Amino acid sequence: MRLIINENTNLESLNLDSLILGKAELKTLNAGYEELKMDSPDWVLIQLSAIDAEINRRTRDELMRRLKAAEARQAALRTRKEMRESVDAEINELRKRLTQ
Repeated sequence: MRLIINENTNLESLNLDSLILGKAELKTLNAGYEELKMDSPDWVLIQLSAIDAEINRRTRDELMRRLKAAEARQAALRTRKEMRESVDAEINELRKRLTQ
């Protein structure tokens, strides 16, 4: 049997679809061991945890990318006065931080 995820899989090299499929595979494998009243191999539990972390990281990265794009679109809609006030506020904040 060939699993998408095994104990030596580099999760960063997989796309999101493969991670999701691999997570489902490992959950099924883990459930099979539990049904037989056997302990799952350590690598299954380790990879399940690692997959969750990787999926969460990628999801957060995508949300951050989308947020930055939305903020850029929003900034493009500002009036000149609003842009000047924003830049002034940033300059004041930077000066304040530099004098601390």
